[in-house]
Amino acid sequence: MQLLLTGIAAYGNYALIKLSDLRTDRRTPYRWVWIFFLVGFVYLSCDEAFMFHERIRTQILRPN
Repeated sequence: MQLLLTGIAAYGNYALIKLSDLRTDRRTPYRWVWIFFLVGFVYLSCDEAFMFHERIRTQILRPN
């Protein structure tokens, strides 16, 4: 849950920067970094909830 909330906070930062850029008619460099954080934290949140990497370890990488 904490990772998802961090991703939502990253989106909030992106939205505020974009809104600020629209109001001042300028473009903040590296604004896209917040979208990268959003995707990364949402992926980690989904991995925590659905245990993707544990399934890969037990099903694919299981010893014979």
